[in-house]
Amino acid sequence: MKIGLVTKCCLLALLVLATSGCSIQSKPEHQPLELEGPVAVQVNSFAGDVTVRGIDPRSGARSQVTVVRGSSHGIRRYDKARNAMDSISWSARMDRNDRGPVLVVDVVSTAPSTAGVRADVMVDVPIIDGLSVHTTKGDISVDEVSGPVELITTDGSVELLSDQALRGPLKILTSEGDVNVRLQAGTSGELDFMAKHGRVGLYVRAGQMRVKPGTSNDACRGQLGDSTEPFVIRTTHGVIRFTVKHNPKPHGIFHMD
Repeated sequence: MKIGLVTKCCLLALLVLATSGCSIQSKPEHQPLELEGPVAVQVNSFAGDVTVRGIDPRSGARSQVTVVRGSSHGIRRYDKARNAMDSISWSARMDRNDRGPVLVVDVVSTAPSTAGVRADVMVDVPIIDGLSVHTTKGDISVDEVSGPVELITTDGSVELLSDQALRGPLKILTSEGDVNVRLQAGTSGELDFMAKHGRVGLYVRAGQMRVKPGTSNDACRGQLGDSTEPFVIRTTHGVIRFTVKHNPKPHGIFHMD
């Protein structure tokens, strides 16, 4: 039996509709911040993208935390998607550690299953002095940071850009994603990179670099500068790109430095 073009188009439309499911998200929710001077940032999220940016208040940018809650469920399951999204709550508060003030952002979900449930977080502060981000099933993006850095996610890529030199410690852990780190000249630490089923690209255009045994296409061991603080980066099925140079942020589409 032959199937006409119109029938084929109708069947295709039904298939797309059946597999598209129901996806909803909240409007951006903002919490303004009154900050002066350096602050450490700590973000703990059950799932979703996290973006942390150092901003220049003179440009008119405001210090704030922004969260967008979302949920995706099967077709005709709007109520379940809505209930799952409503299970997400978040808070932002100021704390202190031995280095000074800390902005703590917590995002949690009470849903029985967090499959298809997420919250995307954006943090804007003037000066980031120390950063910790823990999330799952999401990308992490950081622009302008100093101090200790720890970025941990799953099923997501990580990008860390800074016009400031880092002297560690630095820890980046992910899976199924690329890692792109671009730092200012003067960055120094003991490098320990591994991209399982992937590869490592090292582009050091400023500073003294000594490559150690164990370096290969998918791993790098080395000493950059004089700091012995650890720089640990891990991913699977992804590419690690680590660049140190003057004016580090701009790059071409292929990251050829």
